[in-house]
Amino acid sequence: MSCESRRLLSNGFSMSYLKALEPLMHGCVQVLEDVLEERCAAGGGTATVNIYDLLSSLASDIMAECSFGGSFGLVRQGHHPLKTRITNYMKKAALYQTVPLLSLFGKPRDEQLDAIVQGIIDKRLHSQKESERRDLLDMLLEASAENPDKLSMEDIKAEMFVFLLAGSDTSAVTATFCLMKLLENPAAHQALKRELDELLSSSSDPIVDENTHNLPYLNAVIHETLRMLPPAAGGFARQALEPVTVGDYVLPADTLVTADTTALHRDSRVYPDADKFIPERWISGHAGEKAAEKNWYPFSAGSRVCIGKQ
Repeated sequence: MSCESRRLLSNGFSMSYLKALEPLMHGCVQVLEDVLEERCAAGGGTATVNIYDLLSSLASDIMAECSFGGSFGLVRQGHHPLKTRITNYMKKAALYQTVPLLSLFGKPRDEQLDAIVQGIIDKRLHSQKESERRDLLDMLLEASAENPDKLSMEDIKAEMFVFLLAGSDTSAVTATFCLMKLLENPAAHQALKRELDELLSSSSDPIVDENTHNLPYLNAVIHETLRMLPPAAGGFARQALEPVTVGDYVLPADTLVTADTTALHRDSRVYPDADKFIPERWISGHAGEKAAEKNWYPFSAGSRVCIGKQ
């Protein structure tokens, strides 16, 4: 992501902008609740579901609302051509990473996926939006119209791919891991339930951003889930632009350097009992010490920290 694109998109991740989108997100969540209730009713009160598939669909629908101006309807319909193409592309990209020799045949590319995204952009360019709400695609198109040399149509498509490929999948994986860890740790499950029950007992309104600041245990559970099972478990590679010395090592220019997230997060010198799920380490501390944010690396760090961290 270029500096110009990052500057533009940071506006789309500001709290004021995200708060304006909360009703749309609540709408997507309500659809998920309705689907779960319908399946339970059809099953006589209970139902077995693939929670990752549902959470992945929910994350994709929310991302579509924020990026493209409308949900894909994945939670209810279960499929969408764009989601199918994205899944296939991710499998192909993973294969290219595993077998570097494949790069000799060119970069992985999906012409149908490219055409779908291009069609969405073209439709937006040539139609009058019914809503006054500006989404991320609007921001990019406006910036491109003002300065096409800095942000071309190909750049816009690339940014849309990033949102669809990275944003929805990582959120769904984290939510799934979070549920898994809570089921594995009944005490943490009950502690979180008590905190949420206390909040929800005073209001039937959906949880909004302001509420989350008063949910320390929920935030601790999320932190601990991302510590133990970060979506980008291998870390984030950076390329040395010139020779650099790190400790006793001299890294030539163009060397790819990665700080391994899993190795850092499972280091018992940094996190006592690192292989145990202990949300309390982020609140009151564990083994005499509260966990430090500076050692928490699921979103990378520095000037290139993930734009969706907050």
